[in-house]
Amino acid sequence: MAAPRLAHRYGPQIITSGGILTALLGGSLLLIGPEAPGLGWYSLSMIMFLWGMGLANPLGTAITMGPFGKLVHAGWYK
Repeated sequence: MAAPRLAHRYGPQIITSGGILTALLGGSLLLIGPEAPGLGWYSLSMIMFLWGMGLANPLGTAITMGPFGKLVHAGWYK
């Protein structure tokens, strides 16, 4: 829900890059975390990872599929 609004305001490439970096940071927190992490540490790292992926996945797909919409309207694909 936040990804389209943020992309409209700041641009899809910036928000997608931010989402990838946030997911990377959340995944890194999982890897470098304590040997026996508590619920708080695990929750923080998973929320960061999933927030980042929630930003990056839909916008990355939209950026990738963007040129094909122009081809469909040009009569290339019926």
